[in-house]
Amino acid sequence: MGHSGGAAPEVHLFVVHSPVARWVTHGVIECEGLDRARVVLALARGMTSEDGDLRTVPLPMEAVRESPTGLVETWRARRWMRRNDRRIARATGGRPFHLYLPHALERAFQLLRSHPGCTGFSYLEEGLYSYCTRAEMDRIHPPPRIRRGDRLAFSGRVRAAHFFEPGHRRAYALYPDAFPDLDDRAVVRVAPPPVPEALRADVAHVIAFDALSATRQVRLESVCAGLDRLLDRLRSEGVARVHYKLHPAQRGHPEVARLEATLARWAPGLVAQRLDDRVSLEGLAYARPELRAYVNLSSIGLYAALAGRAAFTWAPYVVAAEPAFAAVVDRAPKIFREKVRPLEDPQEEPAPSR
Repeated sequence: MGHSGGAAPEVHLFVVHSPVARWVTHGVIECEGLDRARVVLALARGMTSEDGDLRTVPLPMEAVRESPTGLVETWRARRWMRRNDRRIARATGGRPFHLYLPHALERAFQLLRSHPGCTGFSYLEEGLYSYCTRAEMDRIHPPPRIRRGDRLAFSGRVRAAHFFEPGHRRAYALYPDAFPDLDDRAVVRVAPPPVPEALRADVAHVIAFDALSATRQVRLESVCAGLDRLLDRLRSEGVARVHYKLHPAQRGHPEVARLEATLARWAPGLVAQRLDDRVSLEGLAYARPELRAYVNLSSIGLYAALAGRAAFTWAPYVVAAEPAFAAVVDRAPKIFREKVRPLEDPQEEPAPSR
């Protein structure tokens, strides 16, 4: 990729807020032959650097999520914006940068796009939403109304953006089904993230949580009720141990204690072990042919299925506790509904291993 008109070479600034985003980022670096000295990772949602040769900059997202409603909140939001602008400028050496981001709706992402140094943007595959069309995403997440406090706090740099704003340079994906109606798509070929040998030999049944209850798209009580039914089923099939992984947005969230209490109730007959936040379930799915993944609507189910592993969704159990959740399930991309088998399916075979 070339740089824009000035003398300073363009920097490549990647938003890394999930293991999938990290995976795609490395694919872009490799496939585009980017100079790693001109790559900067903006780390969000507790993601940490695993590449000592790449520069990083923290990207706090929660600080700018709520709309300012008073003078104090407006002042704090503007101070956050200015501090983040300076932080990004230092990380990029004051040079112009091309931005790689999962979507254009998050306010922190908009402030990167409107940063004085940003010359353009590209999309990175990030999960299930990357397999939806623009129209589908506008129905799920319509452009939000921008309040007067927002305009004052952020000097007009946030607006009622679409999830997939037009004007991107390229959309980078792991699979050709991603970004179904975006122009200039590129499928990156890169090895999946490595996982420790001990995990490859140890993990057979894994539950991957999503953040739908944390974002209030479903009641936590309904998720726990569905989880109880899943665990009851696994125990009846002879499964004695499962591993589980939290969603990045759940880290530090009070709901985690409720979920873990639900898991703990099934011990000692069925023991649940938490996986380290740094473990890549996508990489584990590729490394462990025997892996069986259980999700509500987590993208891990799709990536496990695409890797040829057994992937099941317990969303029907959640719907049984909260019928209105069926509307959320129906919005899952078609490829998820085709590849990830619902546990109410009578053809589903019992787990063969413990």
